[in-house]
Amino acid sequence: MKSDEDYISLVKRLYNLTMVSFTTQPKVVTGLFATPKKDGRQRVVTDARPANGVFTPSPKVELPTPDLLARLSA
Repeated sequence: MKSDEDYISLVKRLYNLTMVSFTTQPKVVTGLFATPKKDGRQRVVTDARPANGVFTPSPKVELPTPDLLARLSA
């Protein structure tokens, strides 16, 4: 963000889109920063690693691999 005003404007926009809410007792605190795009705009990035640590682990997922295509028969 280029300034505090930019950050405040972003938070207001996210709030108006119901993408964020406010609390005085957060379970975790995540980071937020911006990185420049080639066209001069900024890409907003959320560092959600602290939040990932409090989620319930997901069940194991076994995705198909390319070798299974070779076993297909018509």
